[in-house]
Amino acid sequence: MTKEDSSKVCCFTGHRHIHETAELNYKLHEAIGDAITHENMQTFMSGMALGFDMLAAETVLSFKKVYPQIALHCILPCQTQDKYFSVADKKRYRDILSLADKVVYTSEDYSPWCMHVRNDYLVDNGDLVLAYLINNRGGTFYTVSRAVKKGIPIKNLALS
Repeated sequence: MTKEDSSKVCCFTGHRHIHETAELNYKLHEAIGDAITHENMQTFMSGMALGFDMLAAETVLSFKKVYPQIALHCILPCQTQDKYFSVADKKRYRDILSLADKVVYTSEDYSPWCMHVRNDYLVDNGDLVLAYLINNRGGTFYTVSRAVKKGIPIKNLALS
């Protein structure tokens, strides 16, 4: 895969089960604001999983009101990612997608590897990873490990 475009790109990875607190929201706002104003990030990519990914996407959308030049790209593993989401989460998911600047499906159908393909796309097209990693397992750990191997800077909001 090649980098999506020439602008600087920030991608998100984080656990599905998070404790959304005022502190996490503050850290996320601060990190995205710094990425825009100090690191010239113009594009933000979210894998749109429940938890951190969707929270990050919503935060980017709130920043678009002040920085209309930034873009939210939703990078989805398959057409049916939201199949098992609750009714409320499906609405939230679809609301975010309707406001995104771009939606990319890395696979048409679900497969055992489609989440990895999506995560690879995020890292392979990113210049910075904003993560919420609290343990060494699962998709978030896989994604952060791939970014480390590729030399992409990572800011782990669970540690800051």
